[in-house]
Amino acid sequence: MTRRAGMSRQADRRGSIGDRRMAGQAARRQIRLAAAVILATGLIWVAASWAGGRFGLPVRYAFLFDFAALGAFSWSLVVLVRNWNNRTAGGDG
Repeated sequence: MTRRAGMSRQADRRGSIGDRRMAGQAARRQIRLAAAVILATGLIWVAASWAGGRFGLPVRYAFLFDFAALGAFSWSLVVLVRNWNNRTAGGDG
């Protein structure tokens, strides 16, 4: 790892304030996206379940909606856990 002129090793490891701010903004953007996915998935899942019962769709469509919702919730969980781990490890401030 090379150091910039006049910069201590500790300051070089932490990164500049601008870098940390950009990383924090990216983390907040990912968290907001995960929250929006959770909200939209819940609403669509409930609406699809209601529509399936109302219009008598075959059960295979219910499983399709269930697995799609499971995938979206799983993706959101992974994104949120990664952000949480980065923040507790000091990666994103």
